[in-house]
Amino acid sequence: MKKLLFILFGLILIFGQALLGNIINIPDDYPTIQQGIDVSVEGDTVLVQPGTYIENINYNGKNIVVGSLFLTTQDTSYISQTIIDGNYNGSVVTFVSGEDSTAVLTGFTITNGCFSGSGGGIYCSSSSPSISNNTISSNDDHGIYCSSYSSPTILNNILYDDYYGIYAHSSPSSLEYNLFWLNDYAGSGDGIPSAFGEIVTVNANGDSCDTYCNLFMDPLFVDPDNGDYHLSWTNFPIPDSTMSPCIDAGDPNSPLDPDGTIADMGAYYFDQSQQGVGNTPILPTRCLLYQNYPNPFSTSTTISFNLATKLHELAVIKIYNIKVQLVKQLSIDNKQSTIKWDGKDEKGNLLSSGFYFY
Repeated sequence: MKKLLFILFGLILIFGQALLGNIINIPDDYPTIQQGIDVSVEGDTVLVQPGTYIENINYNGKNIVVGSLFLTTQDTSYISQTIIDGNYNGSVVTFVSGEDSTAVLTGFTITNGCFSGSGGGIYCSSSSPSISNNTISSNDDHGIYCSSYSSPTILNNILYDDYYGIYAHSSPSSLEYNLFWLNDYAGSGDGIPSAFGEIVTVNANGDSCDTYCNLFMDPLFVDPDNGDYHLSWTNFPIPDSTMSPCIDAGDPNSPLDPDGTIADMGAYYFDQSQQGVGNTPILPTRCLLYQNYPNPFSTSTTISFNLATKLHELAVIKIYNIKVQLVKQLSIDNKQSTIKWDGKDEKGNLLSSGFYFY
């Protein structure tokens, strides 16, 4: 499976006085992330400003959102700017108290965790949190360790330079679009070893993945030392040694990449429709999506856009909640340039206050 290239904007939908419960700002309200978690209640959001936080955090059974400013802006630069450093004092992040899918960890660099009989980076036991859009690196043990009876959603993370990428006794509920890079693997059993490509599926025992998940050769990333994991092909379109072996190497039964070619492996596809441009995603000519207005809103908001005429019959606007679940799809009429959303889902139910993305 591959990512579909689309423009993403954030909406803040407000009904009554709540915005995903209370917003607890770190370090303005409390100096540490753990203190923010400790005072939070179900449905709250702990919003963390850029910086390095030397601590080990535990959700303690609270179904809350903990996120960097990536959460509100979708600006990926905040992932590298917002660091939770475990200082080699055990797992950096712990879910062991029955947290469900509404417990969210997103937008951080998780680093310097160490072996404590569990995962160095993230330890998950008897819980099912959502772990997305994080960089998990330089942990002495597993990047993510999933013990029995845990079923987390693991999406869009980069795991590199950990002992294991992910170790799973039981299958995650979703394990897609993750990128694994230079993770040591010395052992057997049900660990998921280092993989240059993405893991698409894991079987019921968590001890194997499908044919298209591992690639044990240089994937020819553009600049992995500086965090650029796009695929390279210097002599495109000549199929020579400069072509990343991840290109067109994904599951042929998966949806095609946006350029119409066989799915690539990894978190980023190589755009073969842009000769001479390579891995840089380029939107079709005259396609623009604008920030909605008003934002925040209570009754309705207007989304403006500009599309090439020939694309109108193909275009839709999709609205997702914070767990990346599709809540509403808006059809675009011919030559339409604005569309209103009334804050309702596909069934006509009024959605709760919170962050949404389109």
